[in-house]
Amino acid sequence: MGLALFPATGLDQPIRFAPDAPPAELAGYDGPARLLAAWRRWCGDRAMPRRSDIEPLDIPDLLSALALLEADGADFRFLLVGETVSARYGHRLKGRRLGELMTGRALRYTLDEHRQCAPGANGLLVDRMHSESGLDDVQRYVRLILPISDSDGRCRYILAIMQFAA
Repeated sequence: MGLALFPATGLDQPIRFAPDAPPAELAGYDGPARLLAAWRRWCGDRAMPRRSDIEPLDIPDLLSALALLEADGADFRFLLVGETVSARYGHRLKGRRLGELMTGRALRYTLDEHRQCAPGANGLLVDRMHSESGLDDVQRYVRLILPISDSDGRCRYILAIMQFAA
């Protein structure tokens, strides 16, 4: 996805928000804004949608940028990963945990972001440079993280969209 999908400048800090009250900054990110709109439709009258509520056909052009992660103790495991995300990281992500893929500051930031989303049904908007995420090259990305519940209504999954600057 190209740089035109991004605002001119990134965020200073990740923005945590209640998904029914998205921050104004989200309007500058087309893919994440459309994912949030679909997520809200899937919620119905619940705080967050169940995994079974997710309808990929609602957002076919975003699928390659999506990832579905499951809370795995203190870590998160990739259940599904779109082609664009897999290609960017250059190795198979499905079935692996964040702690297997990242180290140091990058792992701490990423786990913290995912943990902010999970317990309180919060969304999180992140706009970072890859130098902060542990890759050797510097590339800007935006990520929106949204909670997904299990059949008992507990947040067990994270749905994320990642879009990379060209």
